[in-house]
Amino acid sequence: MAKILYVTYLWTALADMLYEGRPSLGMPGFIKPLEALLARGHEVELLIGVPDSRRAIAPGETLLRQVPIHLVSWHEEGMAGVANFWARRHPIPLGVRLYGVISLLEHFQALERPGIGNHLYQWLALWYRHHLQIAAFRLPKAFLLVTNDGSHGDMIQQWIGTDRYRFFCWRNGFDPLPPVAPEDAGGNPLHPGRPFLIYPARVTNGKCQHRGIELLARLRAEQGIEVDLLFAGQIAPQDQAYHQALLRTAHEQQLDARISYLGALPLAELRALYASPQCIAVLSFADVSNLGNVAIETLAGGNVLISLCDGSLDDIVTSEESGFLVADMSAAAAVVQRLLSTPGLAAHIRRGALATIREHFVTWDARVAREVALIEEICGAPVDTAE
Repeated sequence: MAKILYVTYLWTALADMLYEGRPSLGMPGFIKPLEALLARGHEVELLIGVPDSRRAIAPGETLLRQVPIHLVSWHEEGMAGVANFWARRHPIPLGVRLYGVISLLEHFQALERPGIGNHLYQWLALWYRHHLQIAAFRLPKAFLLVTNDGSHGDMIQQWIGTDRYRFFCWRNGFDPLPPVAPEDAGGNPLHPGRPFLIYPARVTNGKCQHRGIELLARLRAEQGIEVDLLFAGQIAPQDQAYHQALLRTAHEQQLDARISYLGALPLAELRALYASPQCIAVLSFADVSNLGNVAIETLAGGNVLISLCDGSLDDIVTSEESGFLVADMSAAAAVVQRLLSTPGLAAHIRRGALATIREHFVTWDARVAREVALIEEICGAPVDTAE
């Protein structure tokens, strides 16, 4: 049995667990290995960087009841870098876990654009904004594990990483769940019986829910089609301005009555909505990368995914076979029109999605077992590989 300290900042779903006592509705890459370590008898404590360490916590019946929690004042991401600095001063093995590096990738890409201005200035700005994430790639440790979510952590490792640790870049897993029974399938909560699209993601600028509204407008203007749009995801305090901008855009486009915000939903409820006869497709139009849990869970459920051909899904989704990859919202509107007017097309895509998930991803059980074995290895704890 090992004693393990998890060091993390207060990401959105964790805040809901910590202060509202809700079950986990996000970040399975964090939650599932933690659950597995506890199940194997390890002692785990959480050190969480929060904006206000004096705020009362109320973990309720969530996973957080099982672990001691320590709060420290912290106003940004980068706790992994802080832990890396701290661990260098103590004889304690350290593994660093980064759940994608999208913001870091965006700024590295900016360095390559022509006319960007003084190159040295850009590098200094990059270091100023991301010094703790960069430190996680530079400082010695036992290992660095980055989620392969299309944000090219392996590429950044080649650019700025070192050989002073073992580096891994793994995709998230999937849960091989049985199909949703017809009697358990959800319906359109906005207008029962009306076709709908669903956009399951945290409501934030990087997830680009505004593209979903643009799609609705183009369906009306270019295809003469009226459908509903359901947004399902947390709206964090820092994202309220973006949410208000979405509401204004919908009002200006006269689409208010066609759009509903459902909040964060458990996976079981999402799957029921995906399985609804009225559900046309699941949408993912994020900037930088769409190889996230939305795409994985959609494919794993044998559902229809419409996403961007931004390169992040090119090796996984074959357009018009296991999903649809589009260049813009006009092309997405044409796809929706085909799905509504072509008998058998959606069923064909669903079969392709199920084949694709098994070809390109491992189950969460297998994925978590690899990570737990890695942690136990650096702790010196016995590694049990038996099923």
